[in-house]
Amino acid sequence: MNQRWNAGLRFRSGFKAVLSRAHAWKRTLRDTIVSVSIVEGSGRRGGREMRVLCVGRVGRVPYLTDAILAPEARVHETRRTMLWKVADMLQDDAGFGCDLMLAAVPPWSWTGLWGPESFLVPDWVEGETDLAVFFATPPNRSRAEDLRRVHRHRLRPYVMRKPRDIRGFYDTMHLPYIRRQHGALAEEVPHAEMSRRFLDSDLLLVESESEPIAGIGIDTSGSIPRLFGLGVLEPIDRHLAMSAVGAAYQFSFEYLAAAGHSRVGLGYSRPLIDDGVLQYKRKWGQRLCASYEQSTLLRILRHGPAVHDFLLNTPLIHVTPQGLMGAVFTETGVVPEAFHPKKSATWMVEGLEGVVIHPLNGDPSRRLTPRAPSRADDDLVVRRRVPAIVPRPNSVTEHAPSDPLAIATATFLEQLVGFGAGESMVACVDESTDDDLRNAIRIGVEARGGRFHVVATSLEQPLLSAAGAIVDRVRCHSDGVVCELGNRTHYLTSAWEESIALGARVYSLAQLDAAAFVRCVAGVDHSAMLHFGAILHRILRRGRRVVIRTDCGTVLSMHTRQDRWHRVMRRVTRRRGAWTWQPTGMLTEGTTSSFLGGQISFRPELDSLHGVAVCDGFLWPPRQGGRLDRPVTWGFCRGALVSMQAPPVLGATLGRHLGVGPTFLEHVSIGFHPRATLAGGLHEAERVSGALVMGVGQGVHHADGVMMDVTIEVDGETLLDRGQFVHSSLPGLDPADKQ
Repeated sequence: MNQRWNAGLRFRSGFKAVLSRAHAWKRTLRDTIVSVSIVEGSGRRGGREMRVLCVGRVGRVPYLTDAILAPEARVHETRRTMLWKVADMLQDDAGFGCDLMLAAVPPWSWTGLWGPESFLVPDWVEGETDLAVFFATPPNRSRAEDLRRVHRHRLRPYVMRKPRDIRGFYDTMHLPYIRRQHGALAEEVPHAEMSRRFLDSDLLLVESESEPIAGIGIDTSGSIPRLFGLGVLEPIDRHLAMSAVGAAYQFSFEYLAAAGHSRVGLGYSRPLIDDGVLQYKRKWGQRLCASYEQSTLLRILRHGPAVHDFLLNTPLIHVTPQGLMGAVFTETGVVPEAFHPKKSATWMVEGLEGVVIHPLNGDPSRRLTPRAPSRADDDLVVRRRVPAIVPRPNSVTEHAPSDPLAIATATFLEQLVGFGAGESMVACVDESTDDDLRNAIRIGVEARGGRFHVVATSLEQPLLSAAGAIVDRVRCHSDGVVCELGNRTHYLTSAWEESIALGARVYSLAQLDAAAFVRCVAGVDHSAMLHFGAILHRILRRGRRVVIRTDCGTVLSMHTRQDRWHRVMRRVTRRRGAWTWQPTGMLTEGTTSSFLGGQISFRPELDSLHGVAVCDGFLWPPRQGGRLDRPVTWGFCRGALVSMQAPPVLGATLGRHLGVGPTFLEHVSIGFHPRATLAGGLHEAERVSGALVMGVGQGVHHADGVMMDVTIEVDGETLLDRGQFVHSSLPGLDPADKQ
């Protein structure tokens, strides 16, 4: 049976690999045939006639062609040809008689089209704001005026958490606003796609006299929250004059800072330094952090008055091996007036490595060199200036929020562990412990009159030896809490039980750094999450048959019968039976130890477990694991791990970690933490809401694999639908703190 099962799995995986390679070759061959068109018209800057050669996926080029040519530009010629022929024709035909070339082609083909005067312009650039810096920096004149208007018109925020119906916002605010602002080039997201995004997002509305006039989406599903989908109610001009957009940004920042977030993503902007959206976001503290994965190759084919008119009035952001760089064009290479100290803020975008001044006239050897600046170019490079931070609140309420890490620490000590005045805390640390998190907890403990003690062990130290050192320290300070900080937990050693026997309470924050600690502790209603877990425990404990599926190929079936009759029969027959743990997360009366909340674990009857599990989110241990780029597939038969497919290096390491003996399923866990992400360690990843963890092996030979977007049926009723809890008995789980 096992041999036939393994043979079937090998055949299926081999067939999928062949199909994957075939699709890759098909995509490569398809990309070698490109569309070539010549767009001709008057230049937008100067009005002179210009011809632009567009190569590749023309749908990605219109924004740049609109920045170059007037709206009445016409397509002069179109053809489809092989990509390598385009490079030859650029040499033989002198670029088809065109002034500029825009090539939206795969990265592997840039080399063939690259020339001495070429720039790789990203389709979009992404920015984010550091909330601590934002609230500590005095507002500039423009933002201060926005805040005065918000106060004068008495605008107020209203947050709709995870709205299910956004048709009103989409039709009356979002679409009219982006169409007015961007015209024919507006990126209109379909309503269905926008609705799916709001399944993991909040909608912040700006109200005037209790009526919404603007709104913005706040996506909290990633490692940092991101703003998207801005909209303004008509009449748009009137509401813009009331600073409705500024209020949406300000209220969003305050909402996220109060929830414990330290950064916020402001979405994408166009890669032109003088772009209106990019310049507007700068006053909200935006710093460019990345560029969109797709880029357009801009190449100067020939110099002329029309090209110079465009370049002199269009400063670009382009990609270099060292990062994002600004490019400003001048007649002679003299630093323009805009770069003088009083006006430098106009062009110095935070996040750029620098701005290079490119002369259009003079020595051709120095003309248009899109490379990283060097010491020899100091006269042509203006480097970004970092403004000094002056503590001063600038919010509408005139109160700057506290440090998110301090907020999370206070929540942890007061709500999760119930730390009292005069108690002691023993922190178990190793070389992987986040120093910022350890210091924040120490400050919080000492501020409450407590005593903070550290017991340091090494990851290279044997686990039993480290456990003994912890117990020795707890014997001296057993009147408080033992807190685990680092990559190692001592749950399976004597340190855990002996600490409890000595009178201490144990709480594990293993594998959490400061950022993950803020995400998972601050701004969460832990009591509501504990109640949610109790209902989930009741559903699983009463269940009889569980079926698990994912779109990646997971198909698992198992029995979880836990009634009294089956428990008695398992004891008689000495079979490993099913169990379900009561989820914790808070050290309340009767709870002496806990991990971070947001997870429930159970084990089925091992003989009933069959199927395939495709782990596509996270894997740990071994240490070579982490967030998965390629999935790891496990095959189960009667609860035993009978096959494994993984990337070569990870697969070999994982095989050695699991050992040579038979490996059985140890537990299945379901995450329901509303703010956990895959950005941290395993302790956070296995608590992502809607994620499922398959734990295999025992003791030091244990490994956990995380699966995302899982569908689970319990006795025929759907508990999870692609990562969303849909069971009728479960309440809504709100990530915001209601206390």
